[in-house]
Amino acid sequence: MRKRKGFTLIELILAIALTSIVIATGTNLMVFGMKNTQLTYDEFDVQSNVRLMSQKINTTIRDSAATFVLHRDDPNNLTDEWNYIMLDSSKTKLMEYKWNSSTKVHDAKEVFKGLSDVTLDLEFTKDTASDIDRLLRYRLTIYDGTKSNTIESELESNNSLQVIDRSYAETANVLAYRFDSRIDEVSNAQAAVAMVLDKSGSMKYKLNGSSADDNSSNSDKWSKLKKLKIEANRLIDRLAEYSNISVSINPFDSTANGSELMLKARVNNATNTGLTTKVNNLSAGGGTNTGDGIRRAYYKIKDFNEEEENKNKTNKNFLIILVDGVTTFASVNRVDLDEIWFYNYKGDTYTNASGEKYEYYGSSGWWNTKYYYRKYDVTYFTGDNSINNNEISNYNTTYSSGRYAGDGGSLDPWGTEYVDIVGQLVKSYKLGTNEAIKTYVIGFSSNSADYGSLEDIAKATTGDTVYYEAGSSEALEAIFQAIERDISDALWHIGGPN
Repeated sequence: MRKRKGFTLIELILAIALTSIVIATGTNLMVFGMKNTQLTYDEFDVQSNVRLMSQKINTTIRDSAATFVLHRDDPNNLTDEWNYIMLDSSKTKLMEYKWNSSTKVHDAKEVFKGLSDVTLDLEFTKDTASDIDRLLRYRLTIYDGTKSNTIESELESNNSLQVIDRSYAETANVLAYRFDSRIDEVSNAQAAVAMVLDKSGSMKYKLNGSSADDNSSNSDKWSKLKKLKIEANRLIDRLAEYSNISVSINPFDSTANGSELMLKARVNNATNTGLTTKVNNLSAGGGTNTGDGIRRAYYKIKDFNEEEENKNKTNKNFLIILVDGVTTFASVNRVDLDEIWFYNYKGDTYTNASGEKYEYYGSSGWWNTKYYYRKYDVTYFTGDNSINNNEISNYNTTYSSGRYAGDGGSLDPWGTEYVDIVGQLVKSYKLGTNEAIKTYVIGFSSNSADYGSLEDIAKATTGDTVYYEAGSSEALEAIFQAIERDISDALWHIGGPN
């Protein structure tokens, strides 16, 4: 019988097939095991990086001496001396931008360098007013494919004077901080806000100048003055959220004799009713002596700064000027320089050979009448306190103390010049320091013709021609909100971070 020396073809094919099955099964088991191991490693990397990111944020919040949360889309135009923690534009990395005092630039550092298919989301929340507590909540979410992992925490910034949310209704996605906040300077900062509010006769009309009905349930029929009261009180309420803001109400019409001293916006954790009552009691009447309102407000700021308790504090000074029409009066001192009597001459003015002008003042006699002319000079009243509340009719009456005079019904050249002179006091006060007066000029009318003095007022008080137009209650509210944010920001040295 012949011995078999090999395998048949069928046996060989079966052997190969069986071997392939065994190899494939083993390979799959090995690949599966490796994938599980890699998933474990990836999960470990995610968890490890989550802990590192969370630890970095926690430490920064706790140890910072000044803490702000902001909304930013990129790291452009970062503020000098401030550090930032934020996500990169792709939301795959957590970045820290640290201020380098030597090179004067921000150095970028990756807190989380990123993992494949992993994206991040970061949001900060401040639930209370900045001066109530120093608590800050954040939520860090990591998206890994179809899974997500979220860490939420609320921490107290132990070293910060306040934690400020400056995201302005946007998502707060950036933490700005520093460790050298100059606590003494910040804690001593306070704001003095003088509000110059027009209550002239035209304020009893609607924004478009037509008749108003303040008793109507329809706000479209309300007068400018009623709408101003609502928005001014709303601003005072917002300022009362801070313990270190004082406000002075300086209403004006033909004069500003109703000017009030600075009062704390917040008393016993509530809005100071002395301020809101002053606003609510305003009534419309008289002309528009804008310069007098500015004069009285200037001295309220100056006096506040010079009070003994405020001399060693950092006083941030603000002036808000609201008018609904052109300047029609000025506060003046008139001094007669010379007088002349004429027979057989009657005219409004007389000019002598030297070009000096004399104005007609009166006459005497019933026969061969003698006419009386005066040459006079006018100086503007720039001192403190109220003025004698009597009009100088046509500028033709002599007074030795401050009175008001002007056209009364249209733009008056004396009124404009008076604003220029008083505005110089405001513009030069503590010029070049961080306590210089920051001024806002607002026109409250929907008629562009009423804006004829705004550029002059702005130029006189700020050196610039920038002013704000409020043709509606909503526009005025938005302007007041922006001013409140400026005041809040200014209470922090260098204004806080961008």
